[in-house]
Amino acid sequence: MVTSLLISTKSERPIHFHLIDGGIEEASWQFMEHKAQQIAPGCQIFRLQPDLSDFSQFPGFFFDSLLTYARLLLPELVDADRILYLDADILFLKEVETLFDTDLKGKAAAVAREPNWNFLKQDCPRWKEAGLDPLAPYFNSGLILMDLDTFRKQQISYKTLEWLRNFPEACKFHDQSALNAILHGNFRLLDGSWNTHAYHKTFPMTKFWKQLQRFDLNIHYITSYKPWLKYQEGPLSYLFYELLEQLGYNLFGPDLERERAAFKQKNRWAGLIASAYRQRAYLKQTAGDKDGARINSKVADFWKDQSVIKSFVNHHQREFHDWQQAWSEKITHKLTH
Repeated sequence: MVTSLLISTKSERPIHFHLIDGGIEEASWQFMEHKAQQIAPGCQIFRLQPDLSDFSQFPGFFFDSLLTYARLLLPELVDADRILYLDADILFLKEVETLFDTDLKGKAAAVAREPNWNFLKQDCPRWKEAGLDPLAPYFNSGLILMDLDTFRKQQISYKTLEWLRNFPEACKFHDQSALNAILHGNFRLLDGSWNTHAYHKTFPMTKFWKQLQRFDLNIHYITSYKPWLKYQEGPLSYLFYELLEQLGYNLFGPDLERERAAFKQKNRWAGLIASAYRQRAYLKQTAGDKDGARINSKVADFWKDQSVIKSFVNHHQREFHDWQQAWSEKITHKLTH
């Protein structure tokens, strides 16, 4: 997230990062600091290591981590009037200054709509008793432009934690669920390009290709199929792999190398593999094995997605090649000037 944001900005304005550290190895931290300074000598990175004990009663998220709740501590950890919170799995391609200077019009935050859940009622079963509009827009909390002064004055973080404690059954998506309830009517909606989900059901390549060619959307790798956890191919993973390669970061250890080799073999038959897993999911569902059906459906979706991407790239080879070159040159320019 840090390096992609610095590479994508044209602004000369110094950028200060406040990174919530959930266990970054010292070598990785030093590597990141060095590359950030190489790209933008005026930037600063501050390390935040908050006490997460207050969240011990709440369920963990990815890898059973409590770090997702740490964003609620930003109003007390950061001495500023506003801050742009970003999940670490966002590849930032747009001009950040445009977003940071957004007029909040007296609201506490600016956010982008959650493409999988359009309305508050879909993730807030207590909307009626809380007096909330069930058709209010529902947002994804991976990108939040926060007015920290308003967060402090209105005790938004405290109220969010209270909602989590009092209504745990109503918080399917942890603090995101609670924030949607507490910030009801108190945020501005941003264009979805600021937080575009890299998920086959919400990212049809035919719809977003022109924007992607212009690097005019941010990529949020929301699922467990993140390119650093599972090797994959296509425009969205290429952006990430090319960035790391030019930064000189070796992502491909022995395990991912073996996975890459296996993937290339399987990807030739991606459509057939997707069909096979879909059939297995059906058989599992018929046998009453809901977990087995869900897992096989998820794998089927992955390979179906790869089949669609492969077909798209094959039909746009020249455009795809030119776009790859443009991304590579964009990174090189920032690293060498």
